[in-house]
Amino acid sequence: MKLAITALFITLCAITNAQNKGFDELSRAYQSFEFPKVILMADRLLAEDENLPDSLKVEIFLMKAVANYSLDQEDEVRSSFIEILKLNENYEIDPSKISPKIISLFDKVKREYKQITTGNLQNEQTAIDSMQFVKYPVFDPDKMITEARIRSVIFPGWGYFHIDQSTKGFVFSGLGAALLASSTYFIIDTINKEEDYQNETDVNLIQSKYNDYNDSYKTRNILLLSYAALLIYTQIDLSFTELVPPQTLSFSPNYNFKQNSLSINLTVQF
Repeated sequence: MKLAITALFITLCAITNAQNKGFDELSRAYQSFEFPKVILMADRLLAEDENLPDSLKVEIFLMKAVANYSLDQEDEVRSSFIEILKLNENYEIDPSKISPKIISLFDKVKREYKQITTGNLQNEQTAIDSMQFVKYPVFDPDKMITEARIRSVIFPGWGYFHIDQSTKGFVFSGLGAALLASSTYFIIDTINKEEDYQNETDVNLIQSKYNDYNDSYKTRNILLLSYAALLIYTQIDLSFTELVPPQTLSFSPNYNFKQNSLSINLTVQF
């Protein structure tokens, strides 16, 4: 047991010494203004050791950013600043060590970064909210039938579309439209022929005018009664209609911001 602890301690010390050695070499290159070398060493140090403390990574990215800035590589500077903010979004650069121009750029990137991250959180929440799929209303057959009957009083067949019985809806709507149009025509025709009959002074034509009026009158009444019968029939038919609950599909999304993952639970009800 003691040997294992000793070996572990030695390993940790070796790793720490290696990290310190690499960082010390990077710092010397940085202080000597060897900026191309600083960039290469920083990239190598970050790539070779993923277990570097965050505070050390911040210092490495900061030195790399200064080196990139000195070489007029603003895109790379921004990238390094973003990496710093990922590690510590509240990080502040020491003005006694870094140029005010670089600090100004960092503050600008910091503001943009916070806007982006805040916007992403809002977008993620919006996406999740949008995935709260339409909540189906409580299935109430009596209410649906009542609404369908009211629609069918206004116009025969209309109510069937409300309860998703389109075939009956088209049939009864077609019959209703035909009867309504015919009734309207013969109502007007009856009025006109009644006037012709009443205004006729020729004894030989009075009977003929009366017959025309009477035929139109009877046809009008038959059509109106047929239309009324159709209304009554749709009301009776709807009263005896049994509705089947629709199949419902529900989603329960669960977004994990820490792991940047989204899981969805799917439920189908029959």
